Amino acid sequence: MAVSEHLAKAVVNAIDKQLNNCTYHDVTVTVEGTEFQCHRFLLSASSKFFRALFQSGMRENQDRKVELKQMTSETFGLVLDCIYKAKNVLSVDNVSDVWQAANQLQIDFLLEACELFQIKRLSKDSCIEINIEAKHLDSKKLLELSWDVLIKDFDYLRKTDDILYLDFEDMKRLVTSDDLEINSEDVVIDLILRWAEFIPQSDERKHTDVFEHESKGSTNIVLIAASNEKEKDTKEIDKRQRLEKCSKTAKNEVCDEINKRKNTSTSIVKEDYKYNRLSFVHELLSVSKIGLISGACFQKLLDSETVSQSPEAFAIVKEALGQHLKPSKQFYYCPPQATHRPKSLLANVVITIVCDSVFKMSCRTNDGTWYQLQPPQIRCTAVGFEESIYVLSNFINQYAAYRYNPNTNIWTNIVCLNPERNNCQLVSLDNYIYAIGGDNSTSIDRFNAKDEQQKPGSGKWEKVGDLKMAVTNMMATTVGNSIVVFGSEAATSTTTTVQSFNTHTLTSHFYTDNMSGVASNMVSFKDRSDTYVLQQTGALWKLAACNDHILKMEFCTVLFEEKFKLSAALIQNEELLLLGTEINPIMHREWDTSHLDMFKRIKIIERPGCCLLSTVIPKSFLVTLET
Repeated sequence: MAVSEHLAKAVVNAIDKQLNNCTYHDVTVTVEGTEFQCHRFLLSASSKFFRALFQSGMRENQDRKVELKQMTSETFGLVLDCIYKAKNVLSVDNVSDVWQAANQLQIDFLLEACELFQIKRLSKDSCIEINIEAKHLDSKKLLELSWDVLIKDFDYLRKTDDILYLDFEDMKRLVTSDDLEINSEDVVIDLILRWAEFIPQSDERKHTDVFEHESKGSTNIVLIAASNEKEKDTKEIDKRQRLEKCSKTAKNEVCDEINKRKNTSTSIVKEDYKYNRLSFVHELLSVSKIGLISGACFQKLLDSETVSQSPEAFAIVKEALGQHLKPSKQFYYCPPQATHRPKSLLANVVITIVCDSVFKMSCRTNDGTWYQLQPPQIRCTAVGFEESIYVLSNFINQYAAYRYNPNTNIWTNIVCLNPERNNCQLVSLDNYIYAIGGDNSTSIDRFNAKDEQQKPGSGKWEKVGDLKMAVTNMMATTVGNSIVVFGSEAATSTTTTVQSFNTHTLTSHFYTDNMSGVASNMVSFKDRSDTYVLQQTGALWKLAACNDHILKMEFCTVLFEEKFKLSAALIQNEELLLLGTEINPIMHREWDTSHLDMFKRIKIIERPGCCLLSTVIPKSFLVTLET
């Protein structure tokens, strides 16, 4: 049914008249100290950000007070004029600020309006225009100036062909830039593919308009406003005058480039250009945020001829997709390709849980700052699956199990393990969470976490097997489709017993050779699909393969020589983080490891805790600094 313009205007006018007079507002939004009396219904109808906020159990929804940052009160006032009054508030001076606010608040119709506004004003005469006079101007300064313009107007420039004339180094700089503000990393991947597949026109007009001038290993991008067959004579004169302002050297090189391309067959120019760009695709993908793209974008990459023609690029996509499909992918390994940009509304953090004399859950941002989160009120062991953290009571007479959602900072109950037992280990594999052993227990139980994610309250525990022997000082990890369990026959044992449980055949096995060294304070961590075990002596082992009776362990190196009480380990953004206590005061807390491929640096986090879990949370939760 078509919307009546007359009725739409009447409704908007009625809302406008009531806006400042009625007392029906039910939420206060504060921006830069200015309070705006608003209505949750209208904000939710327009903004995905507000809709998610008001549907959650967050403090802002309960208190009916919201504070917005990263925008001015003037800009938010313009946003409200759009929502409440349907006003066209966009101008050349405010479109960038409104666009950023619409992106932050996820207002789709306002984002579309900003894009249309920018595209309309993006005529050929308003493209980035830089004239380089080599003898009189600092070319590096001019390049920096053009870069600022490119970053600021990236959202609409990426939809034009002009941005495709960037050379490889500047494309790489753009893909890795911390200054980009984008809704999704899909747009960067899309730009990489367009750039790789782009073949510029080889006629004289186009190469006069846009060309690359290389000098002494650095590239200065010169973008001259493109000609148009329908341009008036005055514009042609202006164009010639701009060209004449270039230095004589640069001007001669432009002419040489034009003549060279004119005398070269079009097919050869195209093939050479395309081949050169295709050879860079894998490097651009390797430095992109490919770990944050959507499933649809992965499908586009797999279907792309550009990717299939490059074995290196295809390998990068395949590896990233493998991590994307793993249910526990984000909790046990976080590469740079899965790290959010600084201007994102989300933050990569590492979570620890302390359950000793006090209950505390904290998260650490990439800059090393610690914030407090809502802790579970039990002594527990923890494991990650998809977008949730599951905890199970790990102490006698405590019968509780919870699921934590990092997106909402809320704990919810799940069904308890029955019968309860102390000091069991949790691991996640495929669609399940497994509870292994415990004090004087060999039982192996599993919980269908996939069912619980899809339908809360439906997950159930079931016993699926037993270990060959109950052990103390137990540590469990996963290799392939097996769970590998390290432990001691007795507290005084000087060797470590190794067992496995095949989750497909539901059978348990001993390994004939015990591992040298005590089992206490052993930890495990992941590097992509590889599993590593670290002993308290600093010895690092790679679990290379596992089947029913054979475990292949490769000794890698010794990471440290001073013993301390290890609790957990995790690779985060090319750093190996080690959680532990009882550390020698003179021991280094961080050092480089350039001889290893898995990580570039080791950092010891000296604090108690039962886990290190990598996840992503909204920056709005990073409020209470840990004291």
